[in-house]
Amino acid sequence: MIVSKVSDDADFQNFLGRFINEVKRHREEELGLGMRMSYVQCAYMRTDESAEGDLAPIYIHGKIGSSNIAVDGFRINDSDDTIILACADFYDFERVEQTLTNTELEAIVKRMRVFVSAAMSGRAENELSVDYTTPEYDLIDHMHAHHPERVRVLVFTERKLSTRIKTVQPEPVGNVFIEVQVWPIERIFEIDKSGMQHQDNEVVFDDPVVLHQTVDGESFKAYIGSISAKTLAKIYKENGARILEGNVRSFLTTKMKVNRQIRDTLLKEPEKFFIYNNGIAATAKQLVFDGDDGERLIGAVDFQIINGGQTTATISQTLNQHRAQGADDPFEKVQVPIKITCIDESLPLEQVQAMVVSISKASNSQNAIKDADFFSSHPFHLEMAKLSESTMAPAVERLSGSHWFYERSRGAYAQKFMFCTEAERKKLEAKYPPGQVVRKEDLARVRLLWTEVPRPDVVSKGSAALFKEFSKIVDEKWKKRDEVDEFDERYFKDSVSLLIIRNELRKAVYNSDFYNGGYLANIVDYTLAVLAYRIIEEWGGLSMFNLEPVWRKQDADASLLNVLTVIAEIVLQDIQDQSYSQRVSNVTQWCKRSECWECVKKRFSRKKLLDSIRSTFCAVKSGSQGTSPTSELVEVWKYRHWKEALKFASQGASLSARQYKAINDAAEQKIQKIERASIALQALEELRSQGFEL
Repeated sequence: MIVSKVSDDADFQNFLGRFINEVKRHREEELGLGMRMSYVQCAYMRTDESAEGDLAPIYIHGKIGSSNIAVDGFRINDSDDTIILACADFYDFERVEQTLTNTELEAIVKRMRVFVSAAMSGRAENELSVDYTTPEYDLIDHMHAHHPERVRVLVFTERKLSTRIKTVQPEPVGNVFIEVQVWPIERIFEIDKSGMQHQDNEVVFDDPVVLHQTVDGESFKAYIGSISAKTLAKIYKENGARILEGNVRSFLTTKMKVNRQIRDTLLKEPEKFFIYNNGIAATAKQLVFDGDDGERLIGAVDFQIINGGQTTATISQTLNQHRAQGADDPFEKVQVPIKITCIDESLPLEQVQAMVVSISKASNSQNAIKDADFFSSHPFHLEMAKLSESTMAPAVERLSGSHWFYERSRGAYAQKFMFCTEAERKKLEAKYPPGQVVRKEDLARVRLLWTEVPRPDVVSKGSAALFKEFSKIVDEKWKKRDEVDEFDERYFKDSVSLLIIRNELRKAVYNSDFYNGGYLANIVDYTLAVLAYRIIEEWGGLSMFNLEPVWRKQDADASLLNVLTVIAEIVLQDIQDQSYSQRVSNVTQWCKRSECWECVKKRFSRKKLLDSIRSTFCAVKSGSQGTSPTSELVEVWKYRHWKEALKFASQGASLSARQYKAINDAAEQKIQKIERASIALQALEELRSQGFEL
């Protein structure tokens, strides 16, 4: 737990005012969330946890027996069998100058421990009046059916921390390890001030790790040695997947062949584990040694395992299962090879990240890891950020147009306002309004729903899973961008238009008569996927749906929202159908399954849903003379000098590869999509600016 000191200067007051406004906006935008839940959500977005997945807002407050309980949010992390629980110490920002004492913190943690124990034993399900159709029930049901390996408790407090609070380490609940993180308002401020950069973990090695330095480079030092399996398992149990942040793979359970081999060696030939296993590779910003010899490692700052995540997680899981069975402990003999690269912490953050990526790529090269796995540094983000700067949204209810800010790194939007004067803030907000921020995860979300093969099941798994899937798709297309580059202004505008539709659909569903609370994100995402599915079935493909009207009005048409709410009501019935309970224990988990998507699709198979929006959104309109394509396609098809334009382009004109190909396709009469027509017309205008006269 990190304890910070509040600054009393103008920077903190500036931050506090912005943060309060952010919480209020969140309450208005998210619908149905009070200030307490909105505070938790806005604070959570500052944590490293948010990069792994979304926090589901819930409200579980009451008593189990004579003990109080309080939970304000949760996330199930399947990759390392962890459940994240959040709670708020919140009083509408009236106690910012007060102090949270150690006694008060212990009371908060006790309430969470009581809930964990009651949920796993089944008492919570019996004693709390929780509707089975709610996320609250999903959490309780999941914890009862699947005891987690660890629970991470996030305490978000608007107060300062008492200086007497150093660490909080509650007793486990049975075999479940409980970790507590406290997030006071001053810590949130410091993260905001630093641009929401990654927060370093601090790892303590109970048994010193013997290392030998092998290389002393210009900006790094490399060590090699061994670490005991028990120490490695303890570090993983306390930190979970956070120490695997640099790793490119997730733990896939011991059913995978390589993990079974690791487990078998641990149990049957523990003394040979060192010679059979390749070990782990790790990076750190700082190493702490015991003594002057520089060989007995007792601590590390920002310790990340970048290769060997499978080994680490399997050792931890096997050790815990073995102890739970009361078997003899063979792990005293197990040593794991380890290589640690200590990177100079004085290096700029971007250089540190680049070095970690390079080491990780090299360490994982034998596993055929694709560049898509390192997508956080992909140039796609840079391209989207450039387009957000250059693409002005139409002036709707404004004197001038504005921009949609593409947030390619967490907290980049808030960082823009960090040290602004009031006048500068107003100017920036006029250009980038608070409601016009495109998080990279949100773009990935709508794009996975708006594809020829919609994936609402993957989207339902949360930010980390959906972004990983999206990265693979983008990486493959990016490699072919010289042939067909779809990541242009049209792509950015369409992505924003999809976000507008999703946001307005959320409001429409929330305000509908059929919605009774819970699963709002699942309903909305499955509804958008159904729309994409029906467009493909009824109109022949997503390219036939023209998103330009949404961009032009910065608003979803009423006719479209009417169609979507009809779909949403059926979707809600489907995902809550009790007959599915025999397949998956609760709605949240059911929505993550591909079978759920198949069941929903069957309900909409061969239904005619889109006739009422054809005149507004279909790229090919119905008419007495057959079909009449939209204006851009018509303009391309009618223009008679594409071959002359191609000849001019081939004689040294300055065009991008995608523009040249569009001219070539137009000359060969191959263009059938609006996107390609738009590129061809843009290229034609560029040729005319360079002297082409036809």
